[in-house]
Amino acid sequence: MYGIKKVHLEPTQLCQAMCPMCDRVTLDGKLNPYITGESLSIKDIKAMFDADFINSIDEMYMCGNLGDPMLAPDCLKIFQYFRKHNPKIYLSMNTNGGARKPEWWAQLAKVVNHVTFSIDGLGVTNAIYRKGVKWKNVTDNVKEFINAGGKAKWDYLVFEHNEHQIELAEHISKRLGFVEFRPKATNRYDKERPAWQSYWRGRAAEVIRPPTQLQYQSEVVNNPLENRHQFAISPKCVKNREIYVAATGHVFPCCWAHTSISSSQNISMEEKLDITSMVAENNAKEVGINKAIGWFDNMFDRWDTDDKPFICSAKCNAKQDTVKLQYV
Repeated sequence: MYGIKKVHLEPTQLCQAMCPMCDRVTLDGKLNPYITGESLSIKDIKAMFDADFINSIDEMYMCGNLGDPMLAPDCLKIFQYFRKHNPKIYLSMNTNGGARKPEWWAQLAKVVNHVTFSIDGLGVTNAIYRKGVKWKNVTDNVKEFINAGGKAKWDYLVFEHNEHQIELAEHISKRLGFVEFRPKATNRYDKERPAWQSYWRGRAAEVIRPPTQLQYQSEVVNNPLENRHQFAISPKCVKNREIYVAATGHVFPCCWAHTSISSSQNISMEEKLDITSMVAENNAKEVGINKAIGWFDNMFDRWDTDDKPFICSAKCNAKQDTVKLQYV
């Protein structure tokens, strides 16, 4: 087992949005039944991560599989707790930015190193994918965060309905004071069925289609890797010395391993059973971090065999870096 230097924390399952391709949403637009609305409290965090542990790591970032970190009741307190015990730690967050009061974002700007705002269009265009996210809330919060000295980055998922706005969005990002603008491709389309029906409040809404411009299309979707189990595993968790902690307190080497269990989208039962068969006593709220990572060796031991874990072959095979290829 590697020494932990980076923590990916998902502090809540709460989110105001219902984005069609998100793991919190079923393919027919309903809330993922796995979700119970749990959040990690500051009490939970203090029990799992003591001062010595925090002082020994280099980075903690919040990003959600099922929820948006900004809606964790103790989000700000958690960041402040990590900063208090490690003034040099790198702290960041990924968010849709459409909740909380602007004053809260001004406070956050004083604690974190940066925030990545996931904004997929301008005005009403953003809400085609980011369903439930109000544009005025996003712009008010972004401006307050940046004006308070916060370092902001903009991630822009590209679809057919918003590809015409990329250049304008990048221009606006510079005017607002974002330090980075990154168009992203989504890997969640099926090559044979590229149209994705979205839903809102129980009714069919827009059909979400991939961009028409090749430069913004997913290389992973257009050229899927066949027989990926035959390629060596190049584990990002080991390279980054990272763990992922879910809002329930369960610990995994990465967020994708958690997705294999929790997603209500295109995850096969075989994949779910594969990851479930390896996991044992991984709730850090119950057994502590050190014991909660004990099962990792069950996964690691299979990397050099013909029985590689499904999720490791999908996300960390040495042939195709699915994460790097998102950024176009």
